[in-house]
Amino acid sequence: MFFSRRRFLSFSLGTGLLTGTGFLFKKLFWSPSTTTPEFQTLAAYLDILIPADEAPSATQLGVTEHLIAEAANDSGYQRLISKGCTWLDAQAQQQGAAHFAALSEAQRERIVSLAAAGEGGLLAVMFFDRIRESAFSHYYAHPQSWRALDYDGPPQPRGFMNYTQAPSRRSS
Repeated sequence: MFFSRRRFLSFSLGTGLLTGTGFLFKKLFWSPSTTTPEFQTLAAYLDILIPADEAPSATQLGVTEHLIAEAANDSGYQRLISKGCTWLDAQAQQQGAAHFAALSEAQRERIVSLAAAGEGGLLAVMFFDRIRESAFSHYYAHPQSWRALDYDGPPQPRGFMNYTQAPSRRSS
């Protein structure tokens, strides 16, 4: 027999090991370090979307790292982040800066406004929409973001502390 069970098992095991090694390689080596221009561009972008006010900014709550970790499992999301950061850096270079993070806050806001308004092309709109959605999701999952909203957090797992009292009626 041309393809014996032993050969089939060896082939299957080898294929599984190669696939697992590729996944591990991607997990270990795709994540941009905090010193890469792409990471810095993404961080600067996120801090324009969610700046510090009564609550910390996006980068102060680790949103950049969450997005990078989320993208590690999604090659399409990785490409979107990479191409979006490349677009941001190209916009910055048109204004004479080396990269997006090197621009002033006002200049960065103008570029983000272009993306939000759809004036930067389809890539910019897709990047803006997807990153904004993910960024806000990760940001508001963090308890430190709640203080600006005057929100104490979900009732569980602590429970309803005043469960013996009737709810107060709001006057309209």
